[in-house]
Amino acid sequence: MKTKLISKNKKALSAVVGTFLLILLGIATVSTVWITFKSLSNQVLASPEISCFEMSKGISQEISIEKTCYNSETQKLEIKLKRLSQNFQIDEMAFVVENAEETEEWCCGKGCANCDILESGVKTYFLETSEPKEITLKLENCVMETKKIYAC
Repeated sequence: MKTKLISKNKKALSAVVGTFLLILLGIATVSTVWITFKSLSNQVLASPEISCFEMSKGISQEISIEKTCYNSETQKLEIKLKRLSQNFQIDEMAFVVENAEETEEWCCGKGCANCDILESGVKTYFLETSEPKEITLKLENCVMETKKIYAC
């Protein structure tokens, strides 16, 4: 009689251990999926660290288009930028130029070999284009300022 009780207890114990192991396996799987999803969602490259609205409020006083003009002899657009301080880290900057026929975009920064981003002070950029009408300054893919272009 004693041996029957021991074997019944072993069967009941193995069911408890099996259920416990299944619960642990489920928790481990959910944790792994959560950590993977969280790390992937933190690596979104297209979104800025701050919103475009916050950026335009803060950076618009810090960096601006001081002067733009088109030199018809050299067929180059001259863009003079002024940056007062380095309060914001700018990794990507773009000039969007609207012509009569098309829209062209030039980028500056880490991913572009065209030009370097203004760190501080004043810098003039020269872009080859024909008959530009308007220029837009974009920082981190956010529109900061748009100006009409006049002859030099």
